[in-house]
Amino acid sequence: MSSSSHSSNLSGNVNINNITNSGARLMMTHPLGGFSGGRVSQYFGDDGVTAGDAIRYNAVAYHATDNPSGGKYVKAKADVPENSEVIGIIESIDNVGLSGVGDVSSVVNIVISGQINYPDHRLINATHVFDFDNDDSIIAGASGGNDIYFLSEVTAGAIQNLAPIEDTKIAKPVLQKAPDGDFTGHVVNYIGYQVGGEIVSSEPVGEPDGTTVNVLNFGGNPVVPPFYYSLNGQSLALNTLDPSYTDKTYLRAYNTLFGGGVAGGLRWLVSFLGMLSNDYGKKFTIRNSQGSVVLNGTLERKGKNDDTYTFKTVDSYTPQVGDVLRMSTGNNYTLTSVQEPLKVSVFLPKNVSSPSNLRLTNSVDNALLNAPYENYIKIMHDSSPTTESIQLSGITPNAPSGAVTIPKNVTINEATINSLKVKSDDGTIIATDVGSILKQLKDDMQTVAQKNGNFTPTVNNADIS
Repeated sequence: MSSSSHSSNLSGNVNINNITNSGARLMMTHPLGGFSGGRVSQYFGDDGVTAGDAIRYNAVAYHATDNPSGGKYVKAKADVPENSEVIGIIESIDNVGLSGVGDVSSVVNIVISGQINYPDHRLINATHVFDFDNDDSIIAGASGGNDIYFLSEVTAGAIQNLAPIEDTKIAKPVLQKAPDGDFTGHVVNYIGYQVGGEIVSSEPVGEPDGTTVNVLNFGGNPVVPPFYYSLNGQSLALNTLDPSYTDKTYLRAYNTLFGGGVAGGLRWLVSFLGMLSNDYGKKFTIRNSQGSVVLNGTLERKGKNDDTYTFKTVDSYTPQVGDVLRMSTGNNYTLTSVQEPLKVSVFLPKNVSSPSNLRLTNSVDNALLNAPYENYIKIMHDSSPTTESIQLSGITPNAPSGAVTIPKNVTINEATINSLKVKSDDGTIIATDVGSILKQLKDDMQTVAQKNGNFTPTVNNADIS
């Protein structure tokens, strides 16, 4: 199933080719060197890319032998879910040159959504022949004819008129034929689904912490995957003493992603006496014994306990009992031992730029509408809220456990179950260990058989011997 679970790193400039008054599409451009192979394909199925290829972004880290295409765009393929993530379809490649393979000046034009001039010679039109009890049935084209084209599960980048039918393959429509002037079809990039025949587990934890995704924002609230946070400088609580804490803490993710560092900033909880209200929101410095500034910060607000306060800083210095906050107002405060200086929140880095290189052309007057993308990062909360004592102990909290989603009605040919519980309709547990009950039933029936003559023990005609 398609999702936004991997980083896309969309980049490039506006590239609009042969737009008619009836056309509208969303495009992006990217240097050819940013694609696997870094060249134009010379034949069908060759490494590299060419016009008509459905592409995705390979977010797995680069490895010279195991993953040489890491961090690059590659041809998508409907064999497994992670390979079927589609960014768009290549319409053309500019500045290929006489070599026919392209170089650093070559630019790939990708249609993300909307009308495309798709090369018809790249379309795969096939038939699936089924034999249902020797009654040959031929399916030629998708429902209604050869108009909807799916990502191929066999040839990377290719699209075909029939969806995959093999279990666990991905049925993902990506193109609809609809001629209109210079355009031959529409890039649809519908959500795909895994062909049935196997129970597929769904684990909310999903991608690891730190996975990033770029989400197009056409206005309003963009739809983002669960557990993703905008890189806009927002704070995440590290323990329950953080004034902004509601119901979740993120100490484990903070230690894992940022190594206890500064990230986009830190909120410290400190103790001192004699706070003056006019110092809230004011800047201060902390100096060492030599008079050098070791921390710049801003005093924020009162903490949850008496004589505790929070401040924000982007410096890595760890406050110490006895440090003096030298306020820009001229007031000074000495950190006391009432409470240890404690990190209570981390600020996420800010997305320093939100390029508007992706644009939509409307169908009325061809006006260009900015379509910037926003950066989000995957961060899972602690399995249970982290308290002050847990944090000070140095213990790293656990991650939340995943859950497996199984369809309500499942046909299973064969299964091995270690422990099976049975509930009634009202939720009452009828049996806590069905296997043991069946074994006892089998033993009892064998005892009866020995006393009354041999027979094969069965229950509702099901052999349990």
